[in-house]
Amino acid sequence: MIGTFYLNNTGSKWVILPRKTNMQVRLIDKAANYDKIRIVEYFEAFGNFATYNLKYKGKRISGFADSVDENNIPILYVNYLEKP
Repeated sequence: MIGTFYLNNTGSKWVILPRKTNMQVRLIDKAANYDKIRIVEYFEAFGNFATYNLKYKGKRISGFADSVDENNIPILYVNYLEKP
C-alpha cells in the first residue's frame, strides 16, 4: 500500500503518511461532554479488522468505530454513559 509505513516487523501496526491524508475519527465522551474530531496516530490489526489508536486525556486508547457521522467520519465512543 502506497503511503503506508509499518511500525513493527510483523505488520500489525501501521501509519498512513503524509500527515495531511491521515484518517480522522470523531471522539465522543458523554461523561466529559467531549465531542471533537481527532487524528488517528496509528492503526493496529485485530484479526480481519483494524482498531483506531490515539491519545485522549494523556492515555493511549484504541477501539473500533461504532458508526459514522453525516460527513462519513467514523465515531469512537470513550467512557460513554450510553450510546445515543
